[in-house]
Amino acid sequence: MIGAVTYIDLDRRFHVYKFDLIHKFGCPKNVCSRLNYVRTMIERLFPQSDSARPGSLSSADARIRVPKRAIPSYRISANSPH
Repeated sequence: MIGAVTYIDLDRRFHVYKFDLIHKFGCPKNVCSRLNYVRTMIERLFPQSDSARPGSLSSADARIRVPKRAIPSYRISANSPH
């Protein structure tokens, strides 16, 4: 797993946020909102199934599942990027 996410803002500037630093320092509200959206879409596209066969689309979630603890709740500290 890469352990980071790239956020591209409306001005097409990109920022890379490492998950361990997001967990430690928090992240901007807009980034947190987009991460939650992505997690929701992945969960909808790849619902967990106990009867998944190897190679089927439903087994893909095991490879790309985003753990809920990887996306912390929004918080800002003096050290978080803005």
